[in-house]
Amino acid sequence: MPKVIYVSRLFSGLEKSIIDERWLPTGVPTIFRMIERLRLLNQDFKLLLTVKDGYSHYNCPIDRCIHLQDFSHPIRILSGIKPAHTYLRKVAKYLREVRHLFQIWREIKNFHPDIVYIDHGNAWAAGILSRLTKVPFVFRIMGVYPAMRQVIDNPGWSPAKMLLRWCYRAPYAAVICTQDGSGIERWLDKALAKQVPVYKMINGLPVKPSKSDQAISKNAKTRSLLNVTFVGKLEHAKGVAQFVEAMCRINDKFPGHFFARIIGFGSLRDELIQKIADCGHADWFQFDERMSNSEVLQVLQSSDIYVSLNRYGNLSNANLEAIATGCCMILPRSQPDTGIDVVTDEILPSGATYKIESVDDIDGLVRAISHLGQNAAIRDQMRSKVRLVAESLESWDNRIDREMSILLALSATKQVANENH
Repeated sequence: MPKVIYVSRLFSGLEKSIIDERWLPTGVPTIFRMIERLRLLNQDFKLLLTVKDGYSHYNCPIDRCIHLQDFSHPIRILSGIKPAHTYLRKVAKYLREVRHLFQIWREIKNFHPDIVYIDHGNAWAAGILSRLTKVPFVFRIMGVYPAMRQVIDNPGWSPAKMLLRWCYRAPYAAVICTQDGSGIERWLDKALAKQVPVYKMINGLPVKPSKSDQAISKNAKTRSLLNVTFVGKLEHAKGVAQFVEAMCRINDKFPGHFFARIIGFGSLRDELIQKIADCGHADWFQFDERMSNSEVLQVLQSSDIYVSLNRYGNLSNANLEAIATGCCMILPRSQPDTGIDVVTDEILPSGATYKIESVDDIDGLVRAISHLGQNAAIRDQMRSKVRLVAESLESWDNRIDREMSILLALSATKQVANENH
């Protein structure tokens, strides 16, 4: 196996593992499943996690090392910089990136990896160090978002944007990009150097809950109600406020018929709970901040209707889990002008899901939930079509196997090159 340094932003789904010093990730399966494969197969694997202020709540004033069981090397945490004054925040951000870059370079010099696997959260380090070292760099992108598009489509003369565009065009050994429906194709064509190999991968499907697990989420209170489920961060980009508004209207229209289950955490949580209480609908909503992957799957399997309102693509991990469990799904229409969800339409054919005009089409969402709630036969037909889609997609194990094969091929190429020299 090749010696690998894996560099990733410290995601919220990994924070608890670092705080408790026990490897129990609660999210980002794209990241943690690859880490698990590397640590189990490879004794020469080192993990670096970088704290990016504004994305992480982990209090790490200085760099530190964490020793976790089954990791052959300590996990190194690179701290962020939190200035006292707002006007210094941008300067501090740049200084943080420079310091992270220097520390990553030091790790490369000391560890002598065969491959550096580095995510978009560390784009400066990836773009600069891939040019300054002879180590193959694999640049990992988890979908394309508006800020990334703005750098390429509306570049301007900002020094930071110019540097980022230069970093995107670095001579990476490979770029692996998650196909999450966010319209990645156009961005990849514009942003990357033409000679760089690009691999676009849909994330894997989880193992479905066993039949013995199906009894979970419908307790005595909700068993006779139609369960409508939302899974995702409680943020503007995920459309959770629109979901809550639609469910409040439905409960006004059909009191005591629908129950909303919201799984996720985020900045809008308290505001939405207060809104529901003010509307007098607290009895018909349930919020679950953190659940294990198996628990989420069980909730999905017992749901009557699943709603996803992602503004930037609907092939998210949560939606793939909904596909795996054969959910009756409501999604917003694709956005051909940006490419968002064009691929989603190809994967989920006509009739497999109920489409509303947009994330902000609350009236359409109310009609969709009401219509599906009154038509069990249509829900069953949609579930059958979604199950067929699930059969055509690969499992997480196969998905990680493909990503590992890319690293192994790069390592073999490097070894041949070294022998020839």
